[in-house]
Formats: sequence, structure tokens, C-alpha cells
Amino acid sequence: MFEKQALEAVLDASGAAAFALPDEKHHAAADACLAALQMQGAQLIAPPLFESEFDGILRRRVFLGTLTPQNAVAALRVVDALQVAIIYDPATRAAARSIGEALNRLRVYDATYAALAQGRGCDFWTDDERFYNAATDEGKGGAFPFVRFIGLPASGAHPPQAQSTPDE
Repeated sequence: MFEKQALEAVLDASGAAAFALPDEKHHAAADACLAALQMQGAQLIAPPLFESEFDGILRRRVFLGTLTPQNAVAALRVVDALQVAIIYDPATRAAARSIGEALNRLRVYDATYAALAQGRGCDFWTDDERFYNAATDEGKGGAFPFVRFIGLPASGAHPPQAQSTPDE
């Protein structure tokens, strides 16, 4: 007998920030998206850069004075409670470089999440609208249709979708 494989979904740091920080533009959509994924029994996964990237988002906001240190700690607790599984897959690195090159991106951070999702055969949820648009041909289901934007209305069986910061 075959054991049913658990549903997985890649979540990036921008999506986690949208969920954990109530003042983020797509907070309500991220909350709905993660609730829908949870109802589906999805295991959230991310590449090893997830934790430091999320911590960097919080640190930047504290440094700039748009987030108190206390609220940063609260956001960390919210994201830690999501129990995002960190997945190291040696094939992800080369795939991320290929995706970054295919999309003509300066950096491969977002492409690393996309590469993990592609390799695992699951959706990648982001709050980075620029990456989403580049990956899906301006949101029209282009080369990487498994990339989902938390800021878009739900479509089909997929939970609501996300947006974030520009590619640095």
C-alpha cells in the first residue's frame, strides 16, 4: 500500500512577515491563505535562508523605527508557531541559479524558494509582487505557475495569494 504524501507549501519570509505583522499591506490575505493551507493539512516548508531572511525583515523594521523591539519578538513567536520545516536539498541551489537567470533577477533569494517548490512539486507562497509577476509573466500563469501571490483573491482550489518587497 502507498502512504499518501502530505501536502506541502513553500512560504517565503515576505509571506511570513505579511502574516505576522498586522500593519503589512496583505496581512488579512496572508492570514486567510495560511488558514486555508492549515485547513488542507499542508506542511509549510522553506529553504534554510528563511529564518535569517525573516529575522532581517524584522531587524530592518526595528532599525528604521517602524516596529518596536517588543512587536518584533511577538512576530517571531507568531512565525515560530507556524512550524515551518526547513528543508535542505542540494539540488535547490543549482535550480535557484537557473530560475534567477531565466527571470533575469539580480539575486537568487526568491528563486531559491521557487526552486524548492519546483523540486517538491508544490506551490510557493510569497508577498513579493515583483517576483510573482516575473515568475508568472505578470500574473498570467507564465513559466512558473506554482508561484502564488498572497495579495490576490483565491482562485480555484488554491488559498488566497501574496506580495512583498522588490528584488534588491
